[in-house]
Amino acid sequence: MFDCEAIFTVSGDYPEVTYVDRDATLTKQLSLALDHHRVAIIKGLSKTGKTLLIHHTLRYSNVPRIWLSGGRINSVEDFWKAIRYSLQKTGNKKIASGLEQIVSALRQQNYCIIVDDFHYIGTKEVRDALSRIFKGLSEIGVTVFVIGVQSPPMREIEEMPDLMARSLIITLDSWSEDDLSRIGHKGFTRCGFGIANIGALAQESFGSPFLMQKLCQTYCARRVSERPSNKLGYIERVEREEIDSILRNTAQSISYMNTYEVLVSPAALATNEEFLRHDGQKVGNLNQIILYAISGRHPFGAIPLLEVHVGRLWQRVCEVLDSASEVSAQMIWLSVNAMLKEYREYYKNLMVQIDGPRFDPVIDQVGQIFFIRDPFLLFYLRHSDEIEAQFATY
Repeated sequence: MFDCEAIFTVSGDYPEVTYVDRDATLTKQLSLALDHHRVAIIKGLSKTGKTLLIHHTLRYSNVPRIWLSGGRINSVEDFWKAIRYSLQKTGNKKIASGLEQIVSALRQQNYCIIVDDFHYIGTKEVRDALSRIFKGLSEIGVTVFVIGVQSPPMREIEEMPDLMARSLIITLDSWSEDDLSRIGHKGFTRCGFGIANIGALAQESFGSPFLMQKLCQTYCARRVSERPSNKLGYIERVEREEIDSILRNTAQSISYMNTYEVLVSPAALATNEEFLRHDGQKVGNLNQIILYAISGRHPFGAIPLLEVHVGRLWQRVCEVLDSASEVSAQMIWLSVNAMLKEYREYYKNLMVQIDGPRFDPVIDQVGQIFFIRDPFLLFYLRHSDEIEAQFATY
């Protein structure tokens, strides 16, 4: 019996079997940054493998390293306290509170400091101060890796004049379906079989290797328990009905219902007007229809959208609605803004309450482009039975 959870990892651990080095030049660039003690800035969309890229780069390196979470740094003092604590944990028991001792220990062993979720750090003033500290550390032989999602704080640090001469900037895009399919091929090969139409799962992963790992793990567990392994190298084709079942089962293991309820709550509405769906049912909540249109759920069957111009979103909504219902592009614009306003307030209050790892906003807007930042949210909207029940009760 194969350990599907070990083969397809979804906990954030390094995927020993299924890691896909989709661009070997990135690893080489980071290795050079490590050799020359640069400040490397790694940015990209949520859940695209930024942190795993660092793990992969450092995997066979003997360079001592310190991992820090930006969500726990609200001041320069927090940064140095975290460094001192990490040094003491790794055997530098004599490190006192003196900054000179801390810097000396970092310099002597050419440490690599990794600051994950840099965009969560305190204020712009604190981030700017840390950026200058990173430059100083780099000049004395300490490498600094800065990780964060594409956001104003990450643009600030990459545009810092003092850092430009010593920094490397790497941007990770969403994964292609071919690269996502490689995750499945590597993992299922370890199990002794292959899937001819693995692209069907890659397509529903929306550019996220973590979501692809989760889908493959669901199918692996089912396949190993229900059908004993065939001869090594056996290639099978998964029927569409079973793929749909895998998608629904995977969606059951995640939940964004709290977020969904905020997005469609009365406070998030720009209008209370009722509309008719294409099947003639009444729709009392335009926000529900907007999310339905974005998800591309059946019977609509369109491609789901991680980002969409408000004008295109209006077209999608019109396709979902009955021809007797009329909604203007302006109303879609107002609805999106009302939805985002309510979500941002919800997110702000949630971050105040959280004492632990933070998470990024799942939706956003830049100009007239509406974004779903988290591919897991789009997957949930598209395949969750919980949401299916909500959509069915218009």
